[in-house]
Amino acid sequence: MENKLCGLYIRVSSEKQASVEEGSLKNQEQQLRQYIQLKNSIGSEIWTFVDAYIDGGKSAKDTNRPEYQRMQTDIRDGKLNTVLVCALSRISRSVRDLLDMVDEFKRQEVDFICLKEQFDTTTAVGKLSLTMMAAMNQFEREQTSERTIKNMRTRAERGLFHGGYLLGYDLDPTKKGNIVPNPKEADLVRLIFKAYLERGSVEKTAGYLNEQGYTSKSYTNSRGKQHNGQRFGYSATLNVLSNMAYIAVREINKMNKHLKQETLPEERRYSICKATWEPLLDKETFDQTQLLIRENLKHKNNGAKSTKHHYLFNRGLLTCHKCGSRMEGRSTFKKKLKHYYYYYCVNEDCRFKVREDELIDAIQRIVRAIISRPEVVRKIAEQVNSKLFEHLPRLRIQRQSIKEETANLKGEFSRLTENFSDMKGGKEFVEEKLADLDRRKVALGERLDLIETDITCYESKAVDEDKVQSLMASLDKIFRDDMKLYQKRILLNCVLTYLKLCDDKLALGIEASKFRTDITRVLRYDSTCPDPSGSFFQKGVVA
Repeated sequence: MENKLCGLYIRVSSEKQASVEEGSLKNQEQQLRQYIQLKNSIGSEIWTFVDAYIDGGKSAKDTNRPEYQRMQTDIRDGKLNTVLVCALSRISRSVRDLLDMVDEFKRQEVDFICLKEQFDTTTAVGKLSLTMMAAMNQFEREQTSERTIKNMRTRAERGLFHGGYLLGYDLDPTKKGNIVPNPKEADLVRLIFKAYLERGSVEKTAGYLNEQGYTSKSYTNSRGKQHNGQRFGYSATLNVLSNMAYIAVREINKMNKHLKQETLPEERRYSICKATWEPLLDKETFDQTQLLIRENLKHKNNGAKSTKHHYLFNRGLLTCHKCGSRMEGRSTFKKKLKHYYYYYCVNEDCRFKVREDELIDAIQRIVRAIISRPEVVRKIAEQVNSKLFEHLPRLRIQRQSIKEETANLKGEFSRLTENFSDMKGGKEFVEEKLADLDRRKVALGERLDLIETDITCYESKAVDEDKVQSLMASLDKIFRDDMKLYQKRILLNCVLTYLKLCDDKLALGIEASKFRTDITRVLRYDSTCPDPSGSFFQKGVVA
């Protein structure tokens, strides 16, 4: 009498289902054991229960399931020759995985029994039925996945919270999809941003938080499991610092943020929208933090290791006025092993160089001389505006020409409509003429809109003496001793667009708009040293 060595495969998809004591897992096992008892009562074969393989909270989209793999190992070891499941969807929702499994069972001479669908894999018809049912299961899973993705994106576009736990907020018990500030954690979030802006390093910020005894969010999940707060590491700290949720902005498809958006389907593309919850930070603080993070990533140094010196004018900011090549920072030892820092031209045929302290002193003298001389400030403002407005006369002439042409079209349109009955060519000719006039009118309107936009843009960018003074004051502030080096580097790149240097001249390209964190580079002017008495420059004049 043949002995059936039976393995029972049991599965549910979610942890919530698996946590129910008398739930689906228990029911599946009971049904399969009853089936074995029924077969033994018939008496034609001996059915022996060997083991139950239970995957709780595992998807059947693939075979990456620990109990499923353990079952396959036992089959290869000869411990099983029969596998029982309650329904086909319990063991697989992939056609390819199911067919591979059936082929493996056939090679190992293992019978496969499914109670719900009543499959018999020993016949071609049974195998066909099995394949069709597996395809339907896979189709159902893919449809469910598509619906879930669509619903999640729709909710995200409405600014709702998807779930999980976020430092600084608690789930709103009265409104699903919303979160409310946790006062104690909100203070910690603000402290993290403040500490980072003061230290300029994610690692130093994490170290400070751990020294003060702060931890990540502590919470109890929906199943009652307690998750205690952990020490802050680099990744956890960076995630807080870069999370737009703290300014009430909802990121959609955040995991695809750094991918090429044009290659992704519409529903997978990254976007942002306004969130439904209250912000914990002001946008200016968040923007300052992102600017510092980008600068640190750009220089591949986020404060994890201290650097000996920051070269403020590297990265193409400083160029040689003699040959046009860039200048880079270097250092050397001289008397009594004192460290000297300088910039040199990378062009081997030029190799012009200047000490860093002399360069900074020269820039400071230029800036302070401009600040102290109203006539220089006035001249700079005039130069900026003259360059800015040189295109305005031409644009205004074009605007007037388009307006006149549009008026002529309106007159011609009126004549056509008034003399419609007297014109030769009939109705079709007149309608074609009117359509042509309408097309020309639309084209002229579009051109006029573009020109009006350009004119408004140029006129709004005009600078006055107060704006120039404010800009110079911002530049002077950069070289104060009480500023941190990383702050100097960031501010310098916001204000200066270029430095051109030679033996007797220093040209500065400076933003001609009031300094702010999110400064837009729109206007530039050149100024050379207005103080000819300095030891470094001998012929400096205002350009």
